Amino acid sequence: MTEQLNNKTYCDISWKNDTTPISNEYGDVYFSADNGLLESKYVFIESNSLSSRFSTADDFHIAEAGFGTGLNFAIACKLWNSISPSDTTLFFTSFEKHPLAFADFRKAANNWKELESVYSHLLPTYSNLKPGNNIFDIPLLRTVLNIIVGDINDMIPSIPSSSIDCWFLDGFAPSVNPQMWTETVISNVTKSAKPESTLSTFTAAGNIRRALIKHGYKVSKKPGFGKKREMIFGIYHGS
Repeated sequence: MTEQLNNKTYCDISWKNDTTPISNEYGDVYFSADNGLLESKYVFIESNSLSSRFSTADDFHIAEAGFGTGLNFAIACKLWNSISPSDTTLFFTSFEKHPLAFADFRKAANNWKELESVYSHLLPTYSNLKPGNNIFDIPLLRTVLNIIVGDINDMIPSIPSSSIDCWFLDGFAPSVNPQMWTETVISNVTKSAKPESTLSTFTAAGNIRRALIKHGYKVSKKPGFGKKREMIFGIYHGS
């Protein structure tokens, strides 16, 4: 019998204006109430130069800390299918300790009609999440998605060395969710990174910048999205 998630695994959320999910455990929003779509594009797609990289890519592998509403995945997947060579595959691995319950996930997805072509493939499989690896092969989108349900500190060592082209660090802020920004996580982000692999995150916390630099990233700050003053972008050059 396939192991199913219990109710304690799912994230306890409330809704702001019936459109923006907020984690009651962490007291943080899943995306900007101003414009979550533009925020994700700015922080993760533009900062990692994915438009130019996808257009000339062979297979490409993105890893993400914090799957949440699936917004970053959906944007990346749609972009991949619009500009990447037709014989290539996008691999997307995302860690999530407390996934949204299916009804909440579907409600959040309704915010972005322009991403319906991706969510229409994702929703039927998302309803069957189990602990550990959830690998969804989506041939029509030339994408293989793996949602890894569990504590990232336990799961991230399974990512093969030098396999990731780009990291999205999109967990809740380090100030409210320090368990996702540990030495274990940062060191394994580094271990999994290919040479010249990039990463981006909405946070600009000093301890995160210093940890990334310690592990071989050249880290830059750039203006954040909306009301956020700064964010981080990094390129891996080796420790």
